[in-house]
Parts: sequence; C-alpha cells; structure tokens
Amino acid sequence: MKILVVGDSHSRFMNITSEMRDCLSVTRGLSVRVMPISGATITGFGKRASTLDSYGSMVDIYHQFNPDYVCFALGQVDIELGYFYRKVIKEEQIEYKSFIDGLVANYAEKCNEFVSSFNPKGLSIKGVNLSTLTESRSKAVHYTSRIIAENVNDDEQKKHFNKQLREFFPSNIERNSAHLYFNKSLKEMCLANGFNYFDIVEETSDLNSLSVSKQFIPCSDDHHLLDSLYVRECHLINLVKSLSL
Repeated sequence: MKILVVGDSHSRFMNITSEMRDCLSVTRGLSVRVMPISGATITGFGKRASTLDSYGSMVDIYHQFNPDYVCFALGQVDIELGYFYRKVIKEEQIEYKSFIDGLVANYAEKCNEFVSSFNPKGLSIKGVNLSTLTESRSKAVHYTSRIIAENVNDDEQKKHFNKQLREFFPSNIERNSAHLYFNKSLKEMCLANGFNYFDIVEETSDLNSLSVSKQFIPCSDDHHLLDSLYVRECHLINLVKSLSL
C-alpha cells in the first residue's frame, strides 16, 4: 500500500526508518513517501506561483510515486507562526477565529481541486499538534519572533517587532485553544467533503492541562515534537486507521 504524505516539516515523523521496519508491525506492507516542505503553509498550498511551489513539487512527486492514498499535513506553521507574522510584521487586525476559518476554507478548496484532478483512492488530513512552546514564555516569544522576522535585516526593526510580539503574545491556554479550534473545524470540513481526518493530540498531550506532555517537548530552540519511535508509531497508526486500510 503506497501513501504519499505532503506537509510542513512536522510531517517528517511519518517517514519509515529501517529501525521502525524492524520493530513496528504497523509498517508491514506500507510504502510511505513523505514530502516535508519546511515552512509550507495552507495559505501557500495550491498557489502555482508561491515561493515554495509546494503544489508544483507535490504534483511532480505524485506522478513519480503513483500512490494509492494521499495525506496532507499542513497548518502547524500557519497557526504557530503565520498568524503572528500577519499580526506583527504585516500589522493586520485579525483574530484567531477569522484567521482559522479562512485557513480551513482555503484548505477545503485546494483539497477538492486535488481530488478532482488526481482521484486517489482516499485522502486523509492530519490535524495540528498542540504547541511545544508552552513551558517558557520567553522561549516561545524568542522562537516566534526569530522566525517571523527572519527576512528583516534591520536590527532595530527586529527589536521593535520582538517588543510588539512580547506585549500581546497570547497565553498558553489561548494558543492551544486555537490549535484545538483549528482541528475541530478541520475535522468538520473533512466530514463534509468526504475526506479522512486524524491527529495525535490525545497521544502526546496532557488533556487535563491541554498542553503537550513534557516528555515530548524539546529543550532546544525548536517547536517540533521530540522524535521517538513512539511519536512515529502514533503518526503511522493513526494515519492507517484514518484510511481504513
């Protein structure tokens, strides 16, 4: 069974390594090709002239790999970084709900266009993880500020953006509530359009505090889950279940 996974850098956990072949039964009979595009967003997905050309690259790999099923795993970059880029760098007056509603509507349009063009046996869409940037507010602001201002060359301007971000940066609860709202909206969109949906929030989070469990949070300046056999197994098991293989 061949599955093509297209997503941002967080989709790399669906890659099957040789070690996983040795010890995880879920990998048997699976051929998974992961196309992780660092910085890929829902906003840019489907735009033929986008900077990353994620859609064009995906079409090329689709024809080469000829998969039975396709999984899209986008949204983490939009929610954790894109939103703040628009608020701080572009100075847009936009709130989480309207931002997320627009993302999901755009996602639905592009996914339907893809299915109409390529007609895979099944399409699955992965929801986002809760944020790992919750244990230290200072780390969260520093990381977010560094990424959204990476193309700003003026040091004083960078300091200005960092100050602005620090002043309004939402609480952990507000940010993770936005992640959950995105997943809820995405799941409803999938049901309405005949797509499959999955996420790994339950497996990697403390649902009492609605935060990522500490054993999955890196101590480095990073917003990805820690890479482990467990985290990769969670991704693959839920991917397979969503496609009802």
